[in-house]
Amino acid sequence: MSRSRNRPEPEPPPRAKSPFEALRDQLGDKVFEPAGPEPVHSRTDDRAEVPAKAPNGTIRLRRERAGRGGKTVVVLEGPGIEACDRGAFATQVARALGTGAKVEGDTIVVRGDVQARLSSWLASEGFGDVRCAN
Repeated sequence: MSRSRNRPEPEPPPRAKSPFEALRDQLGDKVFEPAGPEPVHSRTDDRAEVPAKAPNGTIRLRRERAGRGGKTVVVLEGPGIEACDRGAFATQVARALGTGAKVEGDTIVVRGDVQARLSSWLASEGFGDVRCAN
């Protein structure tokens, strides 16, 4: 076996000064805080109100799959829908049910098979004459 030699370990090379250390030497102990992002405003103020019920507020709900790639949707139609702001009402339905909704012509199309949930939600919002088809 070889003999081990007791050599002193060499000193590590001096660390290079960081650019931040140079900056700290120039500025001293001043502390700078970065500017944060703008505060996020609550959107509760500009949410659409539930539209008023039409005098003849019949709303028909029908389930469809044709022409939608096999995906089930529920279509809302009738005088109760035509008498209100359909865009705001579609947004309100989408938020209440947690699904997507859009306006197509005189109807509102809600994604998913949510006919029972939609019917009970419409009844709770004051649309008394809700008829479900198929």
